[in-house]
Amino acid sequence: MTRPSRTLLAALVATALTCVGTPVLPGPVHAVPRGEESVAAPVPARERHVAGLLAVPGDSWVVLRGHGWGHGHGMSQYGAGGAAAAGLTWQEILDFYYPGTRRGAATGEIRVLLTGDTTPNLVVRHQPGLQLVVGGAAHVLPDGVTDQWRLALTPRGPRLQRRDVQAGVLRWRPDRPVPAGAGFAAGGGPLVLVTPSGEASYRGRLVAVAGVGTVNTLPLEDYVRGVVTREMPASWPAHAVAAQAVAARTDAVRSRDAARAWDVCDTTSCQVYGGVAGETAAGDAAVVATSGTILTHGGLPALTMYSSSNGGRALGAGLPYLVDQRDPWDDWAPNPNHTWRRMVADTTLEQLRPAIGDLVAVEVLEREGGGEWGGRVTTLRLVGTTGTATVPGDEVKARLGLKERWFTLVGARRR
Repeated sequence: MTRPSRTLLAALVATALTCVGTPVLPGPVHAVPRGEESVAAPVPARERHVAGLLAVPGDSWVVLRGHGWGHGHGMSQYGAGGAAAAGLTWQEILDFYYPGTRRGAATGEIRVLLTGDTTPNLVVRHQPGLQLVVGGAAHVLPDGVTDQWRLALTPRGPRLQRRDVQAGVLRWRPDRPVPAGAGFAAGGGPLVLVTPSGEASYRGRLVAVAGVGTVNTLPLEDYVRGVVTREMPASWPAHAVAAQAVAARTDAVRSRDAARAWDVCDTTSCQVYGGVAGETAAGDAAVVATSGTILTHGGLPALTMYSSSNGGRALGAGLPYLVDQRDPWDDWAPNPNHTWRRMVADTTLEQLRPAIGDLVAVEVLEREGGGEWGGRVTTLRLVGTTGTATVPGDEVKARLGLKERWFTLVGARRR
């Protein structure tokens, strides 16, 4: 069949009357599985949160206005800052973001996978009092024989080696075999890990785990010292930093898992941990002020989820203390994520579902409900010259690099 021109097609789409090759339904459609393009049946009116089709001329920017940054569950970090600035204590902040939890206590150690050590071996700088830890015994390593020690995981098993440089040639001299699970400590002080990218100091013990990597085992409170102001600026109000300390401590305790060689990692996939370099006076004060405190529910550590900004509304997460609620504290003056703006090229949207051809219109089909515009987007529809497609909100967020899937379509402008 003969296809209309793009200009005519855009006009027809704007009035939601027709689309080339595929009928455009006047109402919303159900989402289809990711990667598939089709037209689906209309959804009941009670499920609709529709702003209408937005016509998109060729070579245009689609302008979005949005709220929040992150998953939106639990504590908003900017919200905690705003609440503390308004006079709330860390206890009141935690009660707001995790209603129904109780305060409990935790001690012991935590095991952190250090992702920056990309080699299979463990290398530390020599220092007075450096110890080789084997089981429950610690053996002080001699001074004056090397500047670095290495636990090498060889085919014959772990071996303790020392670095030797003669005539400009670097060699690792075999010292002796050691049992699996051996590591280094510094008699209570920090020790220096040497990695391909540089050096970093850590408290506790460093252990080389075959097939896993380098694991830092240290007291729980020292771990929180290395986390709290890597997750929240040290300059923020003290009660906000204290609330962050409790959330971080609780998350670590909940993550303990005796079935594996480590409990948490040191990146945003878990919590950002910087070792000694992550410690600050403000963070240390927050750890002391909340010493050993965690949040519990039903006698177990709570799931203390947090993210940068919830945009003014926290999302529920299927637990009694992670509830859907309006957040009056998130709109704190320093927060650049409470409301944001983004322009996306029409060609970028076309790449989400290339089978649609040239994009001529876009529409929000479904939202979660709650908050401005009906809440976070769950389904977006793209209308093109050769078909239509629906895209899940989570995929839109990830592939477009949006701060959050809570957005509205403001308009389209020529590029």
